[in-house]
Amino acid sequence: MEVTHPDHIKDLAKSGLDDSTITELGIKTILPRDIDRHIGYKDERVHSLLCFPYPLTDGFCRDKVFPTLTDSGGHSIRYLQRKGTGCHLYFPLLAQSVFISSVPLYFTEGEKKAAKACKDGYHTIGLGGLWNFPCPEEEGISFLRRLIFLVPDSDSWKRASLLWAVFSFGSHLEGRGAFVRVLKIPQVGIDKVGLDDFLVMGGKLEKCEEIPLSHWIFTLSRNLEFKRQSREKKKWQKLKKSN
Repeated sequence: MEVTHPDHIKDLAKSGLDDSTITELGIKTILPRDIDRHIGYKDERVHSLLCFPYPLTDGFCRDKVFPTLTDSGGHSIRYLQRKGTGCHLYFPLLAQSVFISSVPLYFTEGEKKAAKACKDGYHTIGLGGLWNFPCPEEEGISFLRRLIFLVPDSDSWKRASLLWAVFSFGSHLEGRGAFVRVLKIPQVGIDKVGLDDFLVMGGKLEKCEEIPLSHWIFTLSRNLEFKRQSREKKKWQKLKKSN
């Protein structure tokens, strides 16, 4: 099976992924007749699925959904996975060498970003989401005294909730003995810039600013996020009482 849907071909090309990388990673279009069986339920809003099989797992995958869905809270849903399958790490071929070497390691949110970074020579592992940890595949990686770079999207630096997630994941890795730095991708224009966008534009990670987890911006993001959660909690408690 291969990538056949025009929207899928365009989406992968935008991230700088060529045919050889797509074939190597087994990325594929799920045929319309197979969508319901693939995701485990029927959703008529789903017109097509672009499937990203996860190497080193027993059949786990995540699927980019077209068009983007919206949940009851108004939040966008761009990716789906079968219920109860947990979280896993995405290892493009280059990243799989981290199990047998001590090269610096990069983490980013998203399969396409990790694939593009590995294509460009950076040993990069993809997260299904910033809060998608811990994952079972971590157990095979030697983190002790290893240099690790986290590479969030450019808009993360203006969103406390995202920075708090980045800090939490970084702290998790530091707890396993790693030396963690966060790379700041430059913002270009008004749209966010992801790792794949940055590399497609010719960017080099070696030139990005390195931010330690001890930086004041992470403390600020934590305080802002705690205040937001506190407001939300009080709001729901008030609604509960009124009902």
